[in-house]
Amino acid sequence: MTAYVQVGIVLSLLIGVGMLFISRSKRMNRKTLQWLGYFLIIVSIVLIIFGIFQYVDAEKHSLTH
Repeated sequence: MTAYVQVGIVLSLLIGVGMLFISRSKRMNRKTLQWLGYFLIIVSIVLIIFGIFQYVDAEKHSLTH
């Protein structure tokens, strides 16, 4: 598998677990699990943004050589 596929799988798992924490927070310790879910989703989005920046930077670098 390529690195992009592996990163995509990990990020989708992080987002899925975050959604689970948010949805299950109604039954358990509500605030802690809800914040943990939001945190996982935000971290996933930041990682996606950094991945896009890295891909764009690599494309620009190959164009200049």
